[in-house]
Amino acid sequence: MEIAALQKEWDSSFNLETFKLGAAQAICTVSDLMSQREWGELRGLLTQKAIDNLRATKWTFDQTHNLTLCPENVQTIVIKDVKLQSIVDQKYCDIDVLLIGAREPYSVEKHSLVVLEYFARFHRNYSEGRLPEWTITVFKLQSFQAAPQRTQT
Repeated sequence: MEIAALQKEWDSSFNLETFKLGAAQAICTVSDLMSQREWGELRGLLTQKAIDNLRATKWTFDQTHNLTLCPENVQTIVIKDVKLQSIVDQKYCDIDVLLIGAREPYSVEKHSLVVLEYFARFHRNYSEGRLPEWTITVFKLQSFQAAPQRTQT
């Protein structure tokens, strides 16, 4: 219902499928920059607080080498929540996205498959005079599963 309200009241050109494609591309870009520790390149895509939270995350060796997803790795992308908020003459929209992807592991000798689940909150200020851009305010690796390689008998 919130998507319908967003389209009717604030943004008649909002298209959910186009948003999901853009969100998937953004999450893949962030995962790549994060894995390369290119923190400065994340400015503009993520808020400084979101970047600081990622920098403070303690990653395992396997996670560090298997964080990157490409758009072709995406298995599903789901809109978890949409929040519209008006404060005086300011209008804000937050869309929570869950993306699940599977990729070939960094070390095929150790793992057969890596499954990643990312959560991202996309924020946009729809107030008059604001640039029409989405920013990620929360970005988390929700789940990391590396399937062990089976040994040959």
